[in-house]
Amino acid sequence: VNAKGARYVMQRPDEGENFIQGVHLDLINSAKEEILIANVFALFTKEMKLALRRAAARGVKIIILTNGPINDKGNPIVNTVSRFYYRDLVYGNHPDLDKEFDPTLKFPTDQIVIHEWNGRLQGETKPDIHIVMHSKFMVIDKTVGVVGSFNMDYASLKNLEQIVLFESEEL
Repeated sequence: VNAKGARYVMQRPDEGENFIQGVHLDLINSAKEEILIANVFALFTKEMKLALRRAAARGVKIIILTNGPINDKGNPIVNTVSRFYYRDLVYGNHPDLDKEFDPTLKFPTDQIVIHEWNGRLQGETKPDIHIVMHSKFMVIDKTVGVVGSFNMDYASLKNLEQIVLFESEEL
């Protein structure tokens, strides 16, 4: 399958480069119908959360797949803590939203949907089998995709990260 176009983007924070979050924000801001995100954690930066809230207020459907708390074997608290931040995304009018989130941004609670990966096959009961979802990708309006190492969180802003951005309905 051929992509209409593809771009490789790298950021080196030690060199003053911070391009990747900008690419993600530009894509979120351009979305008209749907944003699909798979990310290890739901610890999005404030800029990412605000852009997602603005997209939801424009009527863009947002579906996020992230790990449930049972899957984070290396640091079990991270995904539990990230659940606290779901409120910043799924509630258009939550009374405890941080002040930087524009309170005028209203949207239905089903405009942003978060699914948690539990790491087991349906019907699996073995307690020692947990497969962590480590994917990091985003698809905008079924035409533009991003895949790479960027976790969409604050830690990734400090790391050398790489993504490939491609345009292709087929892919």
